[in-house]
Amino acid sequence: MRKLSLTHWLLCYPKTALVGCLLLVLISCSGLAKLWISIDYQVYYANDDPYRLALNSLESQYGKTQNAYLVIRNKNSKENATTPEAIQALYELTQAAWQIPFSQRVTSVTNYKYIQAQGDDIQVAPLLDNPVSLSSAEIKVALQRLQQEPAVNQLLLGKDQIMTAVNVGLHLPDNPIAETRQVTQYIRNMLTDFKQRYPHFQFFASGSVFADEVFAVATEQDLLTLIPLSYAVLIVFLVILLRSTRAMLLVLTLVTLSVTIAFGIKGWINPVISPVTAFAPSMIMIIAVADCIHLLNGFMYHRRQGLTPSAAVIESLRLNSRPVILTSVTTIIGFLAMNFSSSPAFHDLGNVVAIGVGAALLLALVMLPAFLLIKPIPVTANASVISRFMPYLAKKLAQYPYVFLTSSLLLSLLLIVGISQNKINETFIAFFDNSFEFRQNAEAIDHHLTGLHRIDYILPTDKAEGIFQPSYQQTLAKFSHWLRQQPEVAHVETYSDIIKRLNQALHADKPAKYTIPDKAELIAQYQLLYELSLPYGHDLNNRISFNHDATRLTVRLWLTDSAAILAFDQRVQNWLELHAPDIVQTQQKAGLISQGIGIDMMFAHIALNNIPAMYYGTLVALLLISFIIIGALRSLKVGSLGMLTNLFPITMAFGLWGWLSGQVGLSISVVASLTLGLVVDDTVHFLHRYLHARRHQGLTPSQALTTTLESSGVAIVTTSIVLAASFAVLAASHYTPNAQLGLLTAITIIFALVIDLLLLPPLLFLLDQRLTHLSVIKEVEHAPH
Repeated sequence: MRKLSLTHWLLCYPKTALVGCLLLVLISCSGLAKLWISIDYQVYYANDDPYRLALNSLESQYGKTQNAYLVIRNKNSKENATTPEAIQALYELTQAAWQIPFSQRVTSVTNYKYIQAQGDDIQVAPLLDNPVSLSSAEIKVALQRLQQEPAVNQLLLGKDQIMTAVNVGLHLPDNPIAETRQVTQYIRNMLTDFKQRYPHFQFFASGSVFADEVFAVATEQDLLTLIPLSYAVLIVFLVILLRSTRAMLLVLTLVTLSVTIAFGIKGWINPVISPVTAFAPSMIMIIAVADCIHLLNGFMYHRRQGLTPSAAVIESLRLNSRPVILTSVTTIIGFLAMNFSSSPAFHDLGNVVAIGVGAALLLALVMLPAFLLIKPIPVTANASVISRFMPYLAKKLAQYPYVFLTSSLLLSLLLIVGISQNKINETFIAFFDNSFEFRQNAEAIDHHLTGLHRIDYILPTDKAEGIFQPSYQQTLAKFSHWLRQQPEVAHVETYSDIIKRLNQALHADKPAKYTIPDKAELIAQYQLLYELSLPYGHDLNNRISFNHDATRLTVRLWLTDSAAILAFDQRVQNWLELHAPDIVQTQQKAGLISQGIGIDMMFAHIALNNIPAMYYGTLVALLLISFIIIGALRSLKVGSLGMLTNLFPITMAFGLWGWLSGQVGLSISVVASLTLGLVVDDTVHFLHRYLHARRHQGLTPSQALTTTLESSGVAIVTTSIVLAASFAVLAASHYTPNAQLGLLTAITIIFALVIDLLLLPPLLFLLDQRLTHLSVIKEVEHAPH
């Protein structure tokens, strides 16, 4: 009754309907001004995420972990970066780095505070403070001494001496969008100046501040490139498949307005745009096309049957509005299931796309018919190639159902086996393809200097001043030594190295005295002497706690993946439990996280945690969608059959992914939920049209199959091609998680089309024929009209 009322209202007041939809768009537009792009990686993590809380706690006590890493390399491959000219350039770069906005600590080999004894006192001063006044021999000797320092080796100076670096500690405010760009732009301008002054050297930069910036760059690139590409693909395919420029423009208008409504509402609810939500406009456009195509194809089909424009609109709504509403609801459920994800960024993606799908449904059922009633689009008399192929396919399916069924099942099973090859893993640097300067610089630094991945460990004692206890210092030294033996480790920065170096310096630099003193009072005195000798920006506040009851140890790992990072951290936990039980017990009593802390640990855990979360989310969505479809089709067996076959495309896609890649990261882990609502759409249209032919037209299974493919098959193929092609465009993203998400979604949609055309029809046909007098037809014949 509601559907008839809506149709009647549209027939009477099409212009009012059109104006009402435009007013909704205008009201929504007010939220667009609130949107802003976030460069904060923490948008991926919940506020109560333990690894996020641990990092925030670490930074509040020991200072921010943000840094810029400035590197010098000789362009002449036969010379290293330790020539007198290179050291002079490094010295000037170190001095200039203090002028970088928000810089707090600047360290390089030219200002590294080398510890030397002067009688009973110590001197902490650079060995290369004024390199222009030093000879080549003096520079060489100084570098040899500095390279023996653990804090220098493989952080400020590589073993092969091909690169030297300036490490700049930064203290930026929370969510520093403008400040990050200010810092990175300042550094680029500064390095450009150095390139002109020292043309024989390469100058480039990396560090966490550039990692933050690259997230924003990736987001902007996707917004500026993927949306136009999606439009281009939609235009091409819509013109080819609809064979009407006006129809294409109408569809593009509707999908654009759907995106506008969705992001306008998002501006009021959650205005943050992350690299993940930058994917949403294209997704909404792609999905919104499906509703329009089904209704337009119905309109064109009935116009070719000789109906007037008004009658064709009414008939298209009568036959298609119910499945369009049903498929939109199932798609919305699939996207809302992404709220089960452990990452808020994917909650946001699911929610905004769900809003966009709802907006597209409203516009498709109200604005599209209103426009067709006001100004009908012309329809070509000739049927398309796809529509001419459908009767032939129906005939072959009815003739050889077992051949199609067996072939489809064998192909499905062959692909599904590949699921066993998938492994939960993530590689942070692979988030960005080689077009990003950040990745190029990070890989070059990793090859010659130090590792990109940074993990911090907070090692507490059970009392104030506890870090001065010899037993604690010895454990710290043993732990540091063990870490340096691990193959993943590039560099270790630890407080115990300073104490050992002080002890050695105050014993005439004897190598045998590079050990921990045996008295707490002596260790405390060493530290006091050391701190009194340090200038601004070189204190130990980033290493030791305020009341001297804990220290911070930093490990840098060579470029690797999340599985290797987690395996390394587990070995660390095992070592600490075995060799430092007092530290572990103190951590537990204080409620401190015993695992490593840092961005890399957060990213390593998120994919691992997201898999089980999305498993439950997908299961809940599957159950809800199943109940809705079974209820809407009024057939338990047919509805169950449809849902069962819709599991095939998803499992086939993940199986193929196992054969092709096998790496399942954060973005891949949400594909099942994301595509579940999409792959159901064509199945619902097929089953709804088939049951209508059997229930209301009294056709035989063979006739119903032919009619279904002739009327709905064209729309099914058209929407699948457009959806798959458009998602494949998203695979062009330079931000790898988005590219993988788009690619695997496109693969899933193609498999769904294969299943809907080659597996579901013969399966339904055979079931209908065999159980005509037992089950399926009873439901068909006695179902309420």
